[in-house]
Amino acid sequence: MLESMEPSFKIRVAGCTWCYQIWSVLKTYFASQTKARVKQIKIQLRNVCKTGPMSHYLLQIKQLTETLAAIGSPVSLEEHIDFIFDGLPEEYDPLETSCLTRSEPYTVPEIEALLLHQEERLERRKQKESETIQANLAQNPIMQKRGGSNSTRGRGFGRGQNRGRGRFVKQGYNNGGRGPKIQCQLCDKNGHSAFHCWRRFDENLSDPATQQNTTNLNTTESQQEAMLASSLHAQADDMWYPDSGASDHFTNDISNLSTKQEYQGYSKMHTAQSNVTFSLPNIKYVPNISKNLLSISKFTNDNKVFVKIYPTECIVKSQETKMVLLKGHLKDGLYVFDNLRPIHTHTDIVQPLGVVTALYNIVSCNDVSLWHSRLAHCSFKALKRVMVSCNIVVAENKMPFVCSSCCIGKSHKLPFSISKIVYNDPLEMIYSDIWGPSPTPSRDGFRYYIIFVDAFSKFTWLYFLQNKSEALNCFIQFKDMVELQLNKKIKTLQTDEGKEYTVFSKFLKQNGIQHRLIVVHTLMNKMAQLRENIST
Repeated sequence: MLESMEPSFKIRVAGCTWCYQIWSVLKTYFASQTKARVKQIKIQLRNVCKTGPMSHYLLQIKQLTETLAAIGSPVSLEEHIDFIFDGLPEEYDPLETSCLTRSEPYTVPEIEALLLHQEERLERRKQKESETIQANLAQNPIMQKRGGSNSTRGRGFGRGQNRGRGRFVKQGYNNGGRGPKIQCQLCDKNGHSAFHCWRRFDENLSDPATQQNTTNLNTTESQQEAMLASSLHAQADDMWYPDSGASDHFTNDISNLSTKQEYQGYSKMHTAQSNVTFSLPNIKYVPNISKNLLSISKFTNDNKVFVKIYPTECIVKSQETKMVLLKGHLKDGLYVFDNLRPIHTHTDIVQPLGVVTALYNIVSCNDVSLWHSRLAHCSFKALKRVMVSCNIVVAENKMPFVCSSCCIGKSHKLPFSISKIVYNDPLEMIYSDIWGPSPTPSRDGFRYYIIFVDAFSKFTWLYFLQNKSEALNCFIQFKDMVELQLNKKIKTLQTDEGKEYTVFSKFLKQNGIQHRLIVVHTLMNKMAQLRENIST
């Protein structure tokens, strides 16, 4: 044992004399090391916080818990969930409360799926808030040059504060100097304008600056409404437009991505309206584009399809089956696929961020046979009720139809005709069959048994066998015994085509016994033997 150890361990067991002492020292050493490692990993679990994407955070928690399980200290389901929620920010507190108040606890994969979905919702909400704030940003002239220490109203006190009365830009004293004098157009006096003159006779007279500010405010509000309406119109368009000139798929809705990762490259996307520097491996998120662009080249190569363009529609067909998979129509001079919706997938094991991917499925399908297969070949009455409840339009002449799978599944074997053969005496017909081998031999080593059933009386004789080759000897013994006891001869023996019965042919011919074989794949002629086997 000492020769197989490393030098560092030899020092620890230097004072040991017997083998059990060496094992005891090593056990104590590794046990203490394991306890220290467990404590260290649990401290790391308590200190892990979400500083990046949720998938990275969940992956850290899972790696640490799997490490604890590998060293013999697995964490329970409740502890695993507590570790996950301990490192989350306050915005996930409502989700934690709802999970803790549930009567049936969630599993870890369910918690991970809920957190990933919640993160996606929060990111989408933040994006909408930022877009709304950007759409509402505009200058308000009224808020400028009016009141406060920064406005220049009338006479000032010097020192650059510009405080006092008045509504004109830098009208008072500034830095100890005197401002320009203003002459009233009504009384020809200096120091005030016609709008502030006490001799003013028209009370409906408005300040020119106020008129200008009001006009600018109305213009600004109109621009804000137009910008907000344009932004909402762009967000509402979630359809996909095929583009033969696009090198990749582009989307303006980040919710179309199942995983996100910031792009660090320098590639550019060129469209008819603008140039945007943004790129991702698969679907590229470009918030400034107004349409979701579907690259025809990538779409056809990735999905093994081809696209046919017609004056009013475009059709996507499979390269192998030539089946129509997707149809698009013409809208505002562009071909559009309006029946594509994203499907996000979450696995039980959180994978690290990699390539940005998204799955799309055709949600509008009126193929009756396909829905019939998806719903486990249900009845046409139930199928029609489901189609109506799901608002799926189907032509009346397409249902019902003949389903080959349903016909095969509902087919059954026709009954045999009733036999007209009547046996009047014993031993006119003897049925025989062999059962075995038994998985457990008997005390005497028997693993098979053979039965002989009289067709007239249904009386059964049973013999135990150690091997199938003993069947002929048993039949000879049975023949001698039964013919002597009943004083009759066996006329017919009915068996299957097993090899153990093929050796009977010579003996049966010598004794004038007819050998009748059961027709292949017809079990009705063998039911008597089967019933005897089941009863025994």
